[in-house]
Amino acid sequence: GTGRHRGHLCRRGVSGAHLNPAVTLAMAALRGFSWRKVLPFMAAQLAGALVASTVVFATYSQALDHYDGAVRSVTGETATAGIWSTTPRTDKDGNVIVSNSAALLDQIIGTGMLLLCIFAISDGQNTPPTAGMGPVVVGAVVFLIGMTFGYNCGYAINPARDLGPRLFTAVAGWGMGVFSAFDSFFWVPIVGPLVGTARAQTSETVPVVKDLKRPVLGSHRFIPNPIAEDPFPRTFVRNSLGIGTALDLPITPEIVIGTDTIDAITGNLIFALLDFQYSQRIKEWMGFWATVKVRGRLGDDAGALIAEGVTLSTAFDIGWMFKFLETDRIAMSATAQVTKGSFTGMNLFSFIQGVIDSQPVPLVRKVPTLWVGPGLRFAWAANTWLGVTANGRLMYGEGADRTKVSQAFWGLSAGASVDFTSLIHVPVGLVLAAQITSDDPNGESSNNSKGVLVRIAYTGRDDFVIALDISSLHTTLLSGTTVDVGATKISMRYYF
Repeated sequence: GTGRHRGHLCRRGVSGAHLNPAVTLAMAALRGFSWRKVLPFMAAQLAGALVASTVVFATYSQALDHYDGAVRSVTGETATAGIWSTTPRTDKDGNVIVSNSAALLDQIIGTGMLLLCIFAISDGQNTPPTAGMGPVVVGAVVFLIGMTFGYNCGYAINPARDLGPRLFTAVAGWGMGVFSAFDSFFWVPIVGPLVGTARAQTSETVPVVKDLKRPVLGSHRFIPNPIAEDPFPRTFVRNSLGIGTALDLPITPEIVIGTDTIDAITGNLIFALLDFQYSQRIKEWMGFWATVKVRGRLGDDAGALIAEGVTLSTAFDIGWMFKFLETDRIAMSATAQVTKGSFTGMNLFSFIQGVIDSQPVPLVRKVPTLWVGPGLRFAWAANTWLGVTANGRLMYGEGADRTKVSQAFWGLSAGASVDFTSLIHVPVGLVLAAQITSDDPNGESSNNSKGVLVRIAYTGRDDFVIALDISSLHTTLLSGTTVDVGATKISMRYYF
């Protein structure tokens, strides 16, 4: 609370002293704060948390060395990662007593209370505090939330305050255990406050939009679905950024020698995801798009790096959409798409094996990819609050796996969007979607992939959608390893 008070005093006159991505998002949605400033503010908040973490570490590094013998740990009697980021409550034996679902509810309620109090304090129709007392009152609110909601998992109530220090500890000696420990608790202090932002908005009036920019069919406003896209030509820009993990991959098998068993060695893979898209409506029935996609993967320790290597794939695709059917409840479009990409992989294990077998293979392999093909997009408006979309596409070309005889790629996907604005007057949308594909045009997988996605989106504005995506993908990597990848992404879309 006192830290929030000092930060508010220092930056209130310059930036408004948001200090919290949840506050920035709520201010943009409900208080007229410019959406163009949202991402720069969030980036600055995260950078501030990283700098503060560095200062704390530099100040107390000798004391830390004395306490843990310079061996940084996330769990156990000498665990110190919790100095920087939050963790779920444990008992005296180190057993977690608060589940991730309970901790998520804790963060949603705590953040919602924080934002409601901030709005109430700054509302001119109430009796707001004087300019000098505002930071004191806000600091007191944070302190009280900590006293009442801090038991379960600390009181992050701020994605930057938790993610920034967690990223710092990951590279400062604690390792990727800060993300995998406590049943991968790390996502709770990120997702909870953002969902809490939506909770704080439930008391606000949802504006009635007359000039609709988001796709509408019948009386249903569709929520953008990244897996099963809608068939409506629109002008917008979209970007998304995310991180994924595949945990406990077998690096070496379990070995039995007589009565002794040597446990299998496991490792984790980290995935980075970045997309940017521009779409332009030329006519009411025709449009085109251009998309840039970047995917990266590496292991979190030496074993995983040796076994699975490092990969980087980039892809640029352009496509055309032609809407040929629209009724009161149904719409369909045909698409044509060209995807040009590059897949780069470094596989140390294959390189070493080739040297041993006297059959050298390149350490780094770079393969260009090219795919061309048509597709179909379908939408059905069941009622004002429920809509369904489905996609199908068939492409032909050259992928990263040149050992395949067939270079055809197909994909099917479907999803449902629920608009709670029409249902219960809450500016939130929910998307549930699933897909199955025969390959990955970007080159990462070499077999059938199955995935599901849950999207929670803010829908209070017709020209802007910000969403949190939580997804799971079951696939087979080019190395032959079957993995289950869990990913979290933040996606923003602005309609013109």
